[in-house]
Amino acid sequence: MVDFGKMTAEAQAAESLHSYIDPNHPLFTGPSRMEEKIEAFLHQTGQPLPQSRGQLMRTVLESLAMTYRQTLFNLEQAAEKPLTKIHMFGGGIQNQLLVQLTADLTQMPVSAGPIEASVTGNIVSQLLVLKKLAPEDVSATMKRSYTVATIQPEGSADLDAHFKVFQQIVERGKAVAAELPPKMEAK
Repeated sequence: MVDFGKMTAEAQAAESLHSYIDPNHPLFTGPSRMEEKIEAFLHQTGQPLPQSRGQLMRTVLESLAMTYRQTLFNLEQAAEKPLTKIHMFGGGIQNQLLVQLTADLTQMPVSAGPIEASVTGNIVSQLLVLKKLAPEDVSATMKRSYTVATIQPEGSADLDAHFKVFQQIVERGKAVAAELPPKMEAK
């Protein structure tokens, strides 16, 4: 059985390779054999391969946080104004390393919570339809019902340089096939 807490602790302890994947690449759409797919992407884009499960997890988490930074950049361009805070919710916020990396790599505070975002959205929607909750009361009700932690960014060494590398990897990845190489498919 997979122990996500242990894997996150291993990622926390692992040294960053500054190797990145593009989580939006078609290679990663299927659920099977993800470790092999990650290694194939890294190999085909000329990047160092993880030497431990911790480095593999750290590569994935750093790549997700870099993807969030790219998304923020795109949103700021579309809105023509800077954004000042990130809101993360759902089960993923239980991974404190991912939340901290997101704050660090975007250099923005992250509000994390609630964990039960889907259930909360369904309940609020039903209460609104039944007219048991007024639209203007949603925000105050949420604040009273859930704890939201704010995570501040730490460190900033070479973030822009690493982000440029990530962007180059994403571009390079567009030439990577959306399938595992034949020798990997044979397993």
